[in-house]
Amino acid sequence: MYVRDDMVFLAIPKTGSMSLRRALKSHGFVKHGRHHYVEPDREFYGERRVFAVVRNPYSRAISAWDHIVSKHCPGFPHLNERPWGWFIESLASRKWLAKSTLLRPQTRFLKRCPRPATALSYEELPDCLSPVIGSVEKFPTRNRGQRDRTRDLEMLTERAVKVLSAVYSKDFQRLGYSTDPEQMIEPRRT
Repeated sequence: MYVRDDMVFLAIPKTGSMSLRRALKSHGFVKHGRHHYVEPDREFYGERRVFAVVRNPYSRAISAWDHIVSKHCPGFPHLNERPWGWFIESLASRKWLAKSTLLRPQTRFLKRCPRPATALSYEELPDCLSPVIGSVEKFPTRNRGQRDRTRDLEMLTERAVKVLSAVYSKDFQRLGYSTDPEQMIEPRRT
C-alpha cells in the first residue's frame, strides 16, 4: 500500500503494483507498512481517495503461476515441480485462496476498503494512471518481457477456463472482464 495525504494506492498482487512503485514515489506516495499488500483498519483511510489496478483474471492467474514457479515461493513448496494442470486443480479445490494474497480474488481486496476504490485497468497502463495521480512521464516496467500470448492461450484449456471462471467469477463480473480467453490482452508499454 502506498499513501500520500489525499490518496491511497491499494496494491493487489500481480496487477503491476511493483512496476508502479517508482511512478507513485515520484508523485509523493510513500510505502505504508512492511509489506505493500497490508490491509489497515478502516480509520486509516480517513477521507483519502482510494485507487487500485485490476487485471484480467486469466492473465493474472498465469502471471501468479509464473511468479510462483520462477521464485520458488516458500508458501508453495515444490510447486515448481508440478504442472500447470495440478495448479488449476488446486485452485478448483480452493485450498490456497484463503491463505495466499497472490491468488486471492481482486474483489476481496477492493471489498475491504471503507469506500469504493477507483479501479484502473492493468491493460490500459500507463494511460489510465495520469488522470488519477498526474502526468506519468515514463512508466517503469519491472517485468521487462512481454507475455507470450500464444503460450498463455494454450494454457487456458477448457478445464482451466472452467476453473478460473468459477474461482474468479466475481472478478470477471464486477470488474467487467470477459470470460472469453481470446479477450485477454496485455498492456501497451511505453
